[in-house]
Amino acid sequence: MRERALRLSVVESSMAALLVLFIASQALPAEEPVKIAEKITQQQALADVQKDFGFVPNLLVELSASPVVPLVYTKSDLLMHQAKLTQKEQQVVQLVVSVFNGCGYCTSAHSKLAEANGVSHQDVLALRKGRSPKDKHVKDIAWTTKTIMKKRGHLSPKDLKRIEAMGIDRAELYEILVHVGRKTIANYAVHIIGPEIDEEFKFTE
Repeated sequence: MRERALRLSVVESSMAALLVLFIASQALPAEEPVKIAEKITQQQALADVQKDFGFVPNLLVELSASPVVPLVYTKSDLLMHQAKLTQKEQQVVQLVVSVFNGCGYCTSAHSKLAEANGVSHQDVLALRKGRSPKDKHVKDIAWTTKTIMKKRGHLSPKDLKRIEAMGIDRAELYEILVHVGRKTIANYAVHIIGPEIDEEFKFTE
């Protein structure tokens, strides 16, 4: 009898606990439905590129077959305006990556942009040909970028010490990695698409 009463007590306690949980759940405010943004259209994407870049490069016109793709590229570029690396340094990185990947379209674009951001004409020519530029800091940024590309990111402790000795800190190193990724996407897309070089990107040797 005592054993039966104990079993009933346990059952009743369990039911009471479930009842409390049920009442509590009813008292909680209903969760608001997740708001999903409407998918961006190709027209909207190209208008956004126009606003951000001032014109729509041929490469991004083709990439807008998926409207999100050109925006991934352009919005990440805008974010990098807040980076520790200067625009001059960022253009050196992107030029080195483009030369390494054999992308004529992007090599032309970043040759012109590098020069516009303070890299000497002679150093731009050197970078285009895979040679060592005269400006020591440009040389250091180029070496770091090329080493990352050659080693696919597998930098040795010796490499990292050398980079640190150049005055390139971890924040700047990670920003270089961002451009390695961004530019490789663009380079590979160019290989697939083969776009005509825009007048705005044509570089004169």
